[in-house]
Amino acid sequence: MTTSLPDLNELMAKVSAASRAAADDPGQREALAEALLDLCEGLQELHEFGDAADASAEAMRVIGALVEGGRRELNVTLGVAMRHHADALIELGQGGRALDLYGDAVRLLADLAQLDPKVQPEFTGTLLNYGEGLRRCGLLDEALRALDQALELFEAFSFGADPDPTQVSSIALTQLNRGKALADLGRNDEAIAAMRQAVAVFHEYGDGLPQLHAVTYADALDALAGMLRQLGRVDEAIEPAEQGLEVITKLALGDAVRYLHPLARLTHNLGRCYQRAGHSERAVAVYEQAVNAYEILAKAQPHAHRITLAQVTSNYGLALAQTGQLERAYAIGQQALTLAEADGDTLLPLITGAQQFLADLAADLGRPERSIAHLAEGMRLLGEAVEAGKPGAREAAGRLGRSATEASAELGIALPDDVVGLIGELGMADE
Repeated sequence: MTTSLPDLNELMAKVSAASRAAADDPGQREALAEALLDLCEGLQELHEFGDAADASAEAMRVIGALVEGGRRELNVTLGVAMRHHADALIELGQGGRALDLYGDAVRLLADLAQLDPKVQPEFTGTLLNYGEGLRRCGLLDEALRALDQALELFEAFSFGADPDPTQVSSIALTQLNRGKALADLGRNDEAIAAMRQAVAVFHEYGDGLPQLHAVTYADALDALAGMLRQLGRVDEAIEPAEQGLEVITKLALGDAVRYLHPLARLTHNLGRCYQRAGHSERAVAVYEQAVNAYEILAKAQPHAHRITLAQVTSNYGLALAQTGQLERAYAIGQQALTLAEADGDTLLPLITGAQQFLADLAADLGRPERSIAHLAEGMRLLGEAVEAGKPGAREAAGRLGRSATEASAELGIALPDDVVGLIGELGMADE
């Protein structure tokens, strides 16, 4: 199947060739930097953020040396390389380093834009990413100020004296990120309004824009649906969730490999809407599709998608149980538990929740010994987490301990001695 995904082998071959050429002829170092930036963009699109950080760091080094050597016209490219490196660092959880680098890039490009208005789009794009980085690091008021400034500039580019329609999608993306920041601030009505404005941009101006912009459109619909769902407005959430999935599905029909990840994500989120609205049969059908998609993604990139696969599989099992398909639910719950356990402590709440879920199903299926065994395993794991000082572990152990004690009495099966001792040691029996 053909796909428009970047070919990493081809991109890396270009970097290797450019590196050899630059070693022989220092005049080829600019071409090396450009090849490194192309590789970085490809790696980011494929969620290979560690390698993207390495590629962008090398690009920064090469371009920085050229600028120091007198190639001042490459300062714009240096700012772009800094933005790419900060983008990768944010995804790697290195927020402090990323924000410092975003700030440097914003200041550099702002100064250059004062001298050359053609640099304004690069400056504004960096400001947009900086705002989202600030949001993800919890600096919400600063994030909103940056995003408001970016929005004003993008609107000027798109609808000013010399309008540039290619900037329209950036307006929508900025509104989307503003909506997320407003939601994080608890300003829910303003958040929904911003997300609706992002959606409206595409309704009015989206025709004829490149397919990449359609992904932003789908993301805006998905974010709006997610916000409404979190506020309990589930019936309102279903329509934008369905519309977002429809947009992505059309793209995936032409390039299934490239758009599999957003297709899987939006499919899962639609299932969550159906489930919250009580449409369990529809949720089961949608979750099954999401699990199939994430299985493909996790097989190709386990480090990027295995955790999400465990979470989606868990939701699928719960939906099956809600439709009365207990045997299938138990089997799927076991799969979710196995996936979660592969990541150790990373998914402790999911692991212990899965043990409780499986214990309840086992009891309903007439397997009391298995029910107690699941609860015992969950208690042992939480006991280790309490001893290690894991946040929230003691509270979770208290809940599971009470559940285990009640199940033991109801089913007439004694808990293992070590679990009884653990419950007594943690003082849970009488809580």
